[in-house]
Amino acid sequence: MARSTRSIQFGIRPEHIELTSDGNAASVRSIEPTGSETHLRLEAGNDIVVAVLGNRPKLTMGEPVSFTYDTANILLFDMETGIRLTDHQAS
Repeated sequence: MARSTRSIQFGIRPEHIELTSDGNAASVRSIEPTGSETHLRLEAGNDIVVAVLGNRPKLTMGEPVSFTYDTANILLFDMETGIRLTDHQAS
């Protein structure tokens, strides 16, 4: 059986990002309190990660932080079409 090769990109919804004491290293690039939530833009290497937290963390711009996410919440996308892949299509 022939397998096709495709480029995929993974994504995760901002509400599934959590700040932790040990995880992926990042630095705070923006903090936006929005009522009951706080929106963060984190710089992790060459990537920008957006997190939506249900609390008010005491953070400052440029502060180093760590974040994590549950891999069960990862979404996969076909890089060519932008279409979300199902679990079956990704394998």
